[in-house]
Amino acid sequence: MNCALVPVKALASGKSRLSTLLSQEARQAVSRAMLTDVLTCLQRSSSVEKFAVVSSDRTLLSLAQEFGAYIVHEGQPRGLSGAVTLGTDFCVQHGATALLVLLADLPLVEPDDVNFLFQQAEEIGQGVILATCKEREGTNALLRV
Repeated sequence: MNCALVPVKALASGKSRLSTLLSQEARQAVSRAMLTDVLTCLQRSSSVEKFAVVSSDRTLLSLAQEFGAYIVHEGQPRGLSGAVTLGTDFCVQHGATALLVLLADLPLVEPDDVNFLFQQAEEIGQGVILATCKEREGTNALLRV
């Protein structure tokens, strides 16, 4: 089963690099909007059968539930690696055979992008696909098959 996992920081700590430009309320609105974009993308992707959101923020988990996502409450924030580990375990326990970890702040991601990654995974059979950011200094998506 093709699953997607979206780890997301709590609203209170998200988008901190924008703190000199935006108020906390504005940063929280940006975080919610970006998560909404990613969840909409996953909902519309023909390749994703289930998706989950892992966070310590109940507001964001409620938003995710509105999109039909499984929710994984991490309790205290665990950082990106800890959230991905917790979410991965949850998804595997719920039948995931392929898992796409997609960051929550990708406002331009489209269902075709997600479908492309899963199509590439079918071609390689087993392994990992990384989708780097345009600066190639980080990873925006990771698909494990």
